Amino acid sequence: MDPLQNKVVGIQKAENIPTVMYLNDIADPIHFGNWGGLTTKIFWFLGGLSICGLILTGIWIALKRQYKQSKGTNSKVMGNWKFMNWGFTGLIVGYMYFFMISRYASSWSSIIKVSLILVGIGILTWYIFDYRLKKSLNK
Repeated sequence: MDPLQNKVVGIQKAENIPTVMYLNDIADPIHFGNWGGLTTKIFWFLGGLSICGLILTGIWIALKRQYKQSKGTNSKVMGNWKFMNWGFTGLIVGYMYFFMISRYASSWSSIIKVSLILVGIGILTWYIFDYRLKKSLNK
């Protein structure tokens, strides 16, 4: 379908497409949770939320252990890896802004909104994984 003129451009039949495309078309409803309606979307959301919680608690436990170990040796928790992480983060965010401006021609208001969201996520991450972590260990 041509979305602008609302006309049929071509017809795709399942028996005429390659196997990979066929499997991809089958997997899409499962991936997006469309095959079971709202019930499966709720299960998918809860499953994704639980995986995120598992990852975040794992990060919390690992950082807590590293902070305790580095406390006696007078070394930083991440050492030189901290700079490499900041470099990769800067590179990824830089590419994001590059694509937003050059490829998608995003307006300044949307760029500012995305920037504010990223700053908010950064502040929340610092609060949880730096401030609260050190506060819980210094009790």
